[in-house]
Amino acid sequence: MLVEEDVAEKLAVVELAADDYRSVLRRGADLGLASGSIYDALHMYCARKVGADQVLTYNARHFERFQLPGVVVTTP
Repeated sequence: MLVEEDVAEKLAVVELAADDYRSVLRRGADLGLASGSIYDALHMYCARKVGADQVLTYNARHFERFQLPGVVVTTP
């Protein structure tokens, strides 16, 4: 399967603690985020947690709402 062969082997699982989720939910609420936007916020938080300096996405505006210092949102 293409995803397993080309993508999955290059990814890592990022574990979040309950405090991480609370932090994202609190900040998301402050920003007025709801529904699927919370998932985008969690991805941004995970990127920062592992030290990534960018998030690559086709939906930049979704991720820019939860912009974090040191993590740039870019499109391919």
